[in-house]
Amino acid sequence: MKHYSKSNKQNGVAAVEFALLLPILLLLAFGVVEFGRFMYQYNSLAKAVRDSTRFLAATSPTLPGYSTYEAEALCLAVYASTACSGSPVADGLTADNVNIAYSTVGTMSVVTVSIINYQANFIEGYIPTILGLGDGIGFGNISVSMRQVS
Repeated sequence: MKHYSKSNKQNGVAAVEFALLLPILLLLAFGVVEFGRFMYQYNSLAKAVRDSTRFLAATSPTLPGYSTYEAEALCLAVYASTACSGSPVADGLTADNVNIAYSTVGTMSVVTVSIINYQANFIEGYIPTILGLGDGIGFGNISVSMRQVS
């Protein structure tokens, strides 16, 4: 008869425990990476809106050819460049997601640039779909308003 010691009974237990915990650890790591990526995208979009608003706020709407400034501000919000070239600030961002609005407060002109209806997508679509999270996360509207030069 073979005699089993305590050490023989524990052989392979750590491997089984690791195999049970691995999916949970991978999901946790995936979640941390996605959260960091979404924060980076949100900050990039917020900076692009802020730069675009600052660009329009520094110009007077009464200047001849002001529509050219609006077009450049739109490009600045989408591509971080007034030349409308290169890749967008965030994947899937288009000019349709950018809104430029004007208002007056007393005698002061205010320009507001917003990114609307933008949805950030997950890196891998099948894992969030399995978990019921959908295709991505909508950021809501990202808006910046500034006083415009008269």
